[in-house]
Amino acid sequence: MDALQNLRDVGGLPTGDGRRIRPGVLYRSDAPKLGDLVPDMTPWPPRTVVDLRAPDEHVDDHPLVLEGARVHNVSLMRSANPARLAERAHDPSIADLRALYRGIVEQAALPLVEAVRAIAVEPGPILVHCTAGKDRTGVVVAAALATVGVPRTAIVADYLRTADAIDGIVARIAASWHGEQRDAIVNLLTVTQPALMAVDDAAIEGVLDVFEGAPGGPAGWLEGHGLERDAVTALRTRLVAD
Repeated sequence: MDALQNLRDVGGLPTGDGRRIRPGVLYRSDAPKLGDLVPDMTPWPPRTVVDLRAPDEHVDDHPLVLEGARVHNVSLMRSANPARLAERAHDPSIADLRALYRGIVEQAALPLVEAVRAIAVEPGPILVHCTAGKDRTGVVVAAALATVGVPRTAIVADYLRTADAIDGIVARIAASWHGEQRDAIVNLLTVTQPALMAVDDAAIEGVLDVFEGAPGGPAGWLEGHGLERDAVTALRTRLVAD
């Protein structure tokens, strides 16, 4: 598995006022690995990477540093580490994506805001990723897109595209681990708790409910948790084509 399995450009998504998200600016993916094939993505490589994984999810330097990218490590929900989840394999609560996503919004608002700030102000193109590019990445990208006016239906549809990449994602995750730990993670994701690798439209809808229900909507939620108003303006300018 020497290629990213869940990589895409969110460019082209519509906004509520009839415009589009600018292509070549914001990418989302699963975790890059050293030796990956160069993707068919223009421009590539990204100049900025927002890595949402916890420190114990990776031990080596980020592979895209070698390509000149600046990496922002923004740990979002350490409990989402596959190795940590494998230790709780028989706990049904770990596969509740709706609770996981609510937890990100309710318990990790500061790193969530930090990630959106990087999308707004750091040099582009920007790649946002976690391990699978599904849950933590899904919440961060949803926050950014909702803030600049992408309709809920389009955000959910983009999130659901990950379903086509699940088998490849699981194989990539498995290849990152060795021995008994690898076996435990594969068993977790394919046998004990396969729902962990599902996509759940209700889960991302729940996140959007929180953002849209805040005073001032998604932008108001971000500002209420520390994002500067100038950064909100910069996010809109960067992402939305004229």
